[in-house]
Amino acid sequence: MKTKLLFSIALLFCFVKSLIAQTTFTVDNINYEVTSSRRPFTVKITGLVDRGVSSVTIPLTVTNNSKTYNVTAIGNGAFGYCGNLTSVSISDSVTSIGDYAFYNCSNLPSISIPDSVTSIGFGAFYYCISLTSVSIGNSVTSIGDWAFRDCKKLTSVSIGNSVTSIGAEAFASCINLTSVSIGNSVTSIGQGAFHNCYKLTSVSIGNSVTSIGYEAFKSCYELTSFTCLATTPPTLNYPNTFIGGWQSNCDLYVPESALSAYRNADQWKYFRSVKTYTYLSTTETKNNLLKVYPNPAKDHVVISNISKGENISVYDLSGKILFQTKSPGNSLNINTSSYKNGIYLVKVGEKTTKIIVNK
Repeated sequence: MKTKLLFSIALLFCFVKSLIAQTTFTVDNINYEVTSSRRPFTVKITGLVDRGVSSVTIPLTVTNNSKTYNVTAIGNGAFGYCGNLTSVSISDSVTSIGDYAFYNCSNLPSISIPDSVTSIGFGAFYYCISLTSVSIGNSVTSIGDWAFRDCKKLTSVSIGNSVTSIGAEAFASCINLTSVSIGNSVTSIGQGAFHNCYKLTSVSIGNSVTSIGYEAFKSCYELTSFTCLATTPPTLNYPNTFIGGWQSNCDLYVPESALSAYRNADQWKYFRSVKTYTYLSTTETKNNLLKVYPNPAKDHVVISNISKGENISVYDLSGKILFQTKSPGNSLNINTSSYKNGIYLVKVGEKTTKIIVNK
C-alpha cells in the first residue's frame, strides 16, 4: 500500500513538472508564460534570465516545442530593476504593459509604445529617472496610476485621442516636464496626476474632459497658460485641484461659447484671466491626414500631406499668430528655433493639429 502511495505521488510530481514545462519557457534570455494554449497561441513576458543586459528586443512571435506564440503582454514587473537597460524595442503584437513592468529602469532614456498597446499598468515606468521622451501609441486607452511617476528627466508629453483616462499621480513629480497636451478622448484626469511638476508652463486639455481629480495640478508653480476645450467646465474634485498659488499668474483659455460658464465656475474663476479666441472653437481634427514631424520639435517642424496654396498659420496658446503663409506644395518646413518650449496650434485650411516645442 505504501509503495502504491509513493508511486502515485511520484506520478503526480511528474505531471505537475510536465505542466509547468508546458506553461513557462525561456528563449533568447526572455522568460515567457503561456496565456493561451489554444489557437491563436499567446504568451506574456515575465522577466529576463540575465537582468544585467543593456538591450532588449521583444519579438512579434516566439517558438517553443514546435508551437509559435504571439507575444501579447509584458507582465507585471517583467523588467523591473533592470538598471543597465538602455534600449527596448516593443513589437506591434504587444497589447498590454503590466504593473511595474519597467519600474526603476534607471538608465532607460526613451520608450516608444506601439499602436497595438491599449493599456499601461500601475507604475509601469515609475522611477525611470533617465527617461526624457515618451511616444504613446494611438490605441492606448488608459494610463494607470503612477505610470510615469518620478520620471525626473521627462520634458514633454503628448497624449493622443485614444486615451480616455489618466490615472492618479500618473505623471506626479516629473520635475522637468514643461508641456502637456491631452487629446480629445480623455474624460477624467486622476488625483494628483501632475502634482509637483514644478517646471510645467503650459497645459492643453481636450474637449471631452468631465472631471479633474484632487490636487491634479498641485504646486505647478511655473504654469502661465492653461487651455481647456471642454464646453462645460469639468468637475473639480475637492476645493484644491489647482492648489499651490500659481493660478494668479496663469491665463485660462476656453471656447467662446463657454466663457461665461468658466468665469463663474468655482475654482476655474480664480485664474489670472479667463479668455477666449475664435480658433479654439475649432477643435483638433481627429484622424486627419496631416503629418507633423518631429513632434516634439526643436528648431523646425515639417507639415506634410497638404495641398499647394492652403493657408497655414501657427498660434501660441494666447491666440497670437506667430507664422502665416500659403503652402508652396505638399509639405512645408517651419522654423521653430525662436519658439519657447510649449504647445502650439497649427491650422492648415480648416484642419487643426498640435505641436510641442521642446529644446
